[in-house]
Amino acid sequence: GTLWASPPPSPPSSPPSSLPPSGSNSGGSGGDGGGAAPAGLEADAFFCFTNLMAETRDTFCQSLDQSDVGVKGTIEQLSVLLLRADPELHAHMASEGVSPQFYSFRWITLLVSQEFDLPDVLRIWDSFFSDEKRFRFALFWCLSMILRVRELLLDGDFGIIIKTLQSYPDPDIEALYRGAAALYAQDKSGTLGESAPPPRTRPAPDQRGPPPLLEGLAAAAAAVRRKAETVIAGAGGSGRPRGPTT
Repeated sequence: GTLWASPPPSPPSSPPSSLPPSGSNSGGSGGDGGGAAPAGLEADAFFCFTNLMAETRDTFCQSLDQSDVGVKGTIEQLSVLLLRADPELHAHMASEGVSPQFYSFRWITLLVSQEFDLPDVLRIWDSFFSDEKRFRFALFWCLSMILRVRELLLDGDFGIIIKTLQSYPDPDIEALYRGAAALYAQDKSGTLGESAPPPRTRPAPDQRGPPPLLEGLAAAAAAVRRKAETVIAGAGGSGRPRGPTT
């Protein structure tokens, strides 16, 4: 029922090789849903909460918004990581007017807790807390989320991109973790972006035909004109305006 008698052990130098199994309990009793909560659980939970907020407080300080540790600076770091990892996707999202703040503000300030179910959030947070730089790994988790739905984003416009990232469609946290760990390792080794997908090949402007909609409108206009000429001819007209008679 007492708090830690000594400071907690230092976190390992890198995230664990894999996420803990779903439903695992890292300590204490009552994990199986039965029995009374152990004495001091509320105090321990509050202790953990205050320590978590002490490490993330800079994110919520308006005076630090423009600094590297403030929320805007952290969002900019994510944008730079995306530019390095996938320049084509970064350029497409920018061309559609999608600011990183539109989707990553909630990810960063709430540590993706609204994007996944609670059991998965606990496993994700284990990976965040195990990193020696704490929430540096969280940026690569966010980057992994973006790259995981790369094709959907490249094929989408502003509305599709925002809907995809604000209602994340892929809850496979094992795949997201592997992607985030690989990206983090590449960043540490200075190779982030070297394995970026090649840009999509697009036809040259002179090789493209008219858009299907314009083709359909042109065909409809031609059909209407032919019908009008037929009606005029049947009424005894030539389809052309006549000059004055003398």
